[in-house]
Amino acid sequence: MDAIVKLTAQGTDRYGRTLGDTDDKGSAQKAMLRSGHACVYPKFIVEKALVDMQDLARTKRLGLWALPEGIEPQHWRQQMRT
Repeated sequence: MDAIVKLTAQGTDRYGRTLGDTDDKGSAQKAMLRSGHACVYPKFIVEKALVDMQDLARTKRLGLWALPEGIEPQHWRQQMRT
């Protein structure tokens, strides 16, 4: 589905990617967490509600949590290094 979305930039990350939030259509971050298509990085957590959304998606086995080897990206990268 094609849609026009307005992004309010709130800065950049260490890789130069724009950080921000979408317009009144809702938070892309929250939608992705609810559907299991994003993960919270504990090191950068600001809202506990985000962890709750991720936990619910994991419990429901949505998105990446539907995979038998569902694992948070930071833990997967750590395993690959060893």
